[in-house]
This record gives sequence, C-alpha cells and structure tokens, in this order.
Amino acid sequence: AVGLTGRGRRSATVAGDPFSSVALTWSSGSPALSVRVRSLDGVWRPWQALGHLHDGPTAGTEEWLAARRTSATGLTWVGDADAVEVAADGPVADLRVEMFDADREELPSPGVGARSAPQSKIYNRATWGADERLRSGDPRYLTGFQQVHVHHTAGANGYAVADVPRILRGMLAYHTQTLGWSDLGYNLLVDKFGRAFEGRAGGPTRLVRGAHTLGFNHNSCGIALIGNYDTAQPPGAAIQQLEALAAWKFDMYGQKAMRKLKAASEGSDKYPKGSVAYLWAMDSHRDTNDTACPGRYLHAAMNDIRARTQARIDFY
Repeated sequence: AVGLTGRGRRSATVAGDPFSSVALTWSSGSPALSVRVRSLDGVWRPWQALGHLHDGPTAGTEEWLAARRTSATGLTWVGDADAVEVAADGPVADLRVEMFDADREELPSPGVGARSAPQSKIYNRATWGADERLRSGDPRYLTGFQQVHVHHTAGANGYAVADVPRILRGMLAYHTQTLGWSDLGYNLLVDKFGRAFEGRAGGPTRLVRGAHTLGFNHNSCGIALIGNYDTAQPPGAAIQQLEALAAWKFDMYGQKAMRKLKAASEGSDKYPKGSVAYLWAMDSHRDTNDTACPGRYLHAAMNDIRARTQARIDFY
C-alpha cells in the first residue's frame, strides 16, 4: 500500500522490479489520481492521469460475487520502467500500486485494416500468450444479443507492435489477479495498427458474456480499442477494424447497428437495476455508465462509425 493520507494533493514513490503496466486500487474515497514512471535509463517521464474503472461483472452474477470489492483504475501501459510516483488529490484509503510485466512475444506485423472481408482475422488467446491458469470457471454464454459497446483501454498510445501481447497479458493478470474477475473483461480488442484480438475466452464466434459494461453485459459484446482516445484521435486502421468486427457480429445474429432499442439494465451507476435505457445498438461505454470511456474523440466519431458499420452489413 502507498501511505497517502490527508485531503490535499500528496505523492509517494514506489520502486521495484522492472514493469511495463501500472494500475491503482483503493478501498474508499474518490480521488483524482495520476502517475509518472522512471524509465530504465533513470529518466522520469511526464505525469499522466488515471481514470477510475467502470467496467465489471454484472451485480448478482457468480463472477460478481467472486470479484474483489475494490475501487480501481484501468491498467495503463507505461513502457519499461523501474519506479512509479503516485499523486492523489482527494481523500483515499488503502491506495495500492499494481505493477505488471510480461515477457516479450512477437506477433506478425500488422497489415491493412480489414475493409471487405465479412470476418477479420482475430488473433486468438494462444497467439498473444494468455496464461489460461489465471482464468477461473468456464465461460458463460448469452441467451440473446442486442448491442456492441465500444470502449478504449485508456492506456498510453505510444506502444509498439511488439508491445501488444505484453499489454494483453498484463490486462489479463490485472483483471483476474487484482480485481478478481474470472477472465479479461473485454470480448474483443483492437490495437492502433488495426489488428483484432480475442479477449475473454469462450470463442469469438460465440456470445460470450464479458465484464466490460456494468449492467449491460447480459445482451452485448464489448470491443475495446487499445489506447487513450480522450487525448488523441483513434487511428484509421483501428476504426476500420472496429467497424468490421461490429458488422460481422451484428450480421451473424441478424441485427443492425443503425437502430435504437430499449435495453434493460441489470444495475449500473447510470441506470438502476430494472430500469430501461433507450440506446443505440452500437454505443459508447459512456452511454451506459458514468465514465469518459471510450474517450471524447472516439465518442464523437460514433455516428459515422455506426453508419459505416451498417453500410458493411447492408453490403453483405
């Protein structure tokens, strides 16, 4: 734990073995949190804010009962580092720094983002080196499908091609070992180079229940773009892949992206359990939860993304 007490802005430094991803957890309070890390050559990098995590299993499910009741940030890729300084502004209790690393593992170089194929190439969990021992229980499947919820992981944007497997393995460890979820929360992930990855286990062609959109996991697929699109425009290759994946998933189950629907909430911080939300079939995470996800730039592009996704569905 980091010993930050009081109410004003405070900071503390934690050093350890080399790491590449950072997250923060705490038991109570709603602080503004930021970190900066020291690279392996001894240079401190700029401060970056960490947003509070609003993903998670739906209340009342077995996964929710098993999850740890803790507040947390998303996992942020910081590159190779050996120390982190944490700053908190606002009351916080039991603040902990979670540092993760994974061995490098090469994937094929990215090609052109999918534009016309009904199903894009999706790198499976074995390809990015998922440690299946970290999962608990068997995958659960949906009985119906209505929506695609679009997310960003809110980490750094400066990652390289070879970093992506490490980012995914760190995310798997954080979601399961720190937060106590049964598996990585997102169903599918897309890197800035336009490559698609299987997230939660159970088969990308099946309706696997994820832990990506609190209150709305029971009828949806969660697709996350790896990066922070509150600070930068999402790359064209990533957007093309997002549209291709969403069109493929909607069309597989006879659904449309350009429509609004009534979705029952199983309990989120924006829609109480039992309430009904009127939402786009393909929406932003912020439409269902009190969060900035998927970032202002990606959210602002959603009307165009929906239209192009629907155009792909109509073409086929």
